Formats: sequence, structure tokens, C-alpha cells
Amino acid sequence: MTIKSVLKLLIGAILVLSIVGCSDDDKDTKKQETPKRNISLNQVDVSDYQFTMNNQDAVSITLLQDNSNYFTITINKSRIQKGFKFLRNKDNYNTVDKDVDISATFTKDNFNFLPNINDNSFIELEVIDYDKINKKAIIKVSTTVVNTNNPKDTIGFNDAELTFTNSDTKAYFDLLTKNLNSKKTIGNSITSKNIQNVIKSLKENYDISAVGFNNSKLIQKDICLNENFCEVYADKVQIQAVSKNIEALTSSKVTPLYYQQVCSAIMIGLTDANREIIEQQIPQYFNHASKNGKSKWKALGVEITIAPDNQNLLGCSFYKK
Repeated sequence: MTIKSVLKLLIGAILVLSIVGCSDDDKDTKKQETPKRNISLNQVDVSDYQFTMNNQDAVSITLLQDNSNYFTITINKSRIQKGFKFLRNKDNYNTVDKDVDISATFTKDNFNFLPNINDNSFIELEVIDYDKINKKAIIKVSTTVVNTNNPKDTIGFNDAELTFTNSDTKAYFDLLTKNLNSKKTIGNSITSKNIQNVIKSLKENYDISAVGFNNSKLIQKDICLNENFCEVYADKVQIQAVSKNIEALTSSKVTPLYYQQVCSAIMIGLTDANREIIEQQIPQYFNHASKNGKSKWKALGVEITIAPDNQNLLGCSFYKK
């Protein structure tokens, strides 16, 4: 049975939301009858600075519980019109019009969940109402996203109805569609700065040049999909930055030494710590995890987690407050 709650926010957004999570034992259905995990997202925010997606003005809507549990969806502003519908699932994952793209990321307890070519994974959005005169918009969202470390671990929600109006504290409706002339840009977000520091650290400490997907040349404007999600590759190691969390996805195509060097580079990039000290610590964290199943440490303002993925490969993730 899903949890249903109506959360009225005084700051101008109303959210009707049912969140469900499932693990390996759950059936592959869009709505889970007996969810293993539940999460209540009781705050809504809208990005208040200018950035683009697919070379068009875009806006990010974030539903959050706290800094470790939140969902972000990004959409081109031109698509926020009454009647607009969007669905991406396994049947059209690679064919849906990229010019009508919508991105979604979910972070739970500092673990990243993203859409995937998976029977259970989808993003569905509908603009139910868009009233310029009364300055009110209603958007309904459903999604299931996949744990980047374990594709059988999914989380999502069905029929989240978001109502946006203007208020004394923030003009939510205006932010959805108006073009902004703000000096703030996506490149100034915490996520973007963290990934840039990691790119620099990889090169300076290990002579590793970050690249794009399929070893393509790294193009700066393509590194970050939105202000909360950035991604690069270090050879076959995929590095994802989601809000304040950075994770190096495991890869069986690189040596353990190379992967741990990537982990060290991330830690150095986030803290500007001495390389020799970090290179002493990271193998200790992995050794502890191999013996105990998982290791979690706090050092230099960063929370480090070493944990196995579904292939039992140990991976590293970092959360910097």
C-alpha cells in the first residue's frame, strides 16, 4: 500500500505525493503494492537562475525532504503549456525526441538514482493547467528511477501533483516560464564546482584527462545537464555528481588500482588535501569494506562511503556538505 499525503506549503507550492521504493524482492510493476521503503518529500523549490538544456531555457523543480533525500526534474520552459505530455520508458528510451527532453535525478541517503533502460524505469509528466491570468500552473509527475549501483533497486512515486503560484517569498509561477537575466549560471552551482575540481584533480594528480560518453572529447557546456547533475568519464569509470554527492561508478574494465586512483582524485579535488595522505587512507577504506561489507568515514568535511554494487564490486562515493 502506498503512502499518500497532501502537503500544503505556505511558500506558494502545493504537493500531492505518493512515494514508493522497491528492492530485489519486489515485483516489476509501476505501482508497488507492498513497498520496501517509503520517503516523504515535503518541500518544493524552483531554480531561480538562468541555464539551458538542449540550448533552450530550462527550469529545475526539486522535491526534497532534506539534503540527503530529494528528487529533481528539469524541463525546457517552452514546454510548460497546458496539455503538454511527456513519457520516456524502455520502449522509447533511445528514440524519444531529444528536443523535448526531460531529465530526472533522485538522491536517497546520498545514493544516486537515475532513469535507465529498464522495465521498471520511466519518467512521465503532464502539464494539467497553465493559467497566465491567475498565475497558476499544475504539473503532474510520475517516475521510477534506478540505483546506479544496483539496477534491481528502484525508487519512485506516482501521480505527484504540483501546484505553482506566486507568493511574497518567491514567484514560483513566474520562475517556471520567464526568461531570466540573472548573473547566476549553472556553472556557479555547488555540483558544477565540485565536478570541475575533480576534473582538475584527475589531471594534476594522475594525468587522467576526463572525457565524455564513449570517450568523446569533453565539452564544457555538456558536463552538467542541470545545476544538480554533472557527469564525466575517467577512461571506463563514470563519475556522477548529484547535488553535493559525487560517485565513481564501478567498472570491471579497469584495474582496482586505477579505480582507487579515481577515488583518491575525487577526495583530493573536494578537499585539496595532500595526495600522499589520501592515497594512504583510500586503500584502508577499501580494505575495511572488503572485510566488513561496507565502510563509512568522515574526514576533512567529507563523508566517504565504500560499498559493494550488485556485482559485488566495491565503489566509492563522497558527500560534501
